[in-house]
Amino acid sequence: MTLRRPLNNPPDESAAQGPAGWAAGGRGVLAREYYRPCDSASVPAVTRRAAELMCRYVRTDLRLRQLRLQWFEASYRPLPMEEWAHRELFLLNAGVDAWHQVRGRVSPLAPQVIWIRADLSPYRAALVVAEEGRHVWQLRQTKRKAPPQSRADERRNPRAMEPDAHAYARSQRTTARRLVKQARTACMQPARGRGRS
Repeated sequence: MTLRRPLNNPPDESAAQGPAGWAAGGRGVLAREYYRPCDSASVPAVTRRAAELMCRYVRTDLRLRQLRLQWFEASYRPLPMEEWAHRELFLLNAGVDAWHQVRGRVSPLAPQVIWIRADLSPYRAALVVAEEGRHVWQLRQTKRKAPPQSRADERRNPRAMEPDAHAYARSQRTTARRLVKQARTACMQPARGRGRS
């Protein structure tokens, strides 16, 4: 799942410029984001819980046996060559262009793992899990080696995956709201057994 990057308000002027450099009319810098795995403990508890609940729901709804979540964070610091050799970093960053921010990812090389961006709201994280879970389902249904790598490939491919995944995520909006409420309630309850002596 990706979203269009606004052309104004760049993160900072020293950030790595995208292929277009300065945007037309001096509206801002297109900086490419680079993605690195992060510890789930760095993700807000409500976001993490909402994503976990949606993962369980999607696993049941789409009849997926294995499905697990991994978190990543974005930065404007480019990956050095030695980091590109790491499989996880390569899977997170391959095929990403300066025009899109990645919110979630699934790789055909590790289809049981859903990668989720750590700075999403609980509701958005739940929807990303639904969309990426649908991609996992698609990969298992079509038994294709790789999904299309660009929007142009999707238009040429009659069995495009993104429209179906977006539609599935949209159909899960009510479920996502319900699961976010459950996550907030669970995170607000005091932990049992703590503070007692």
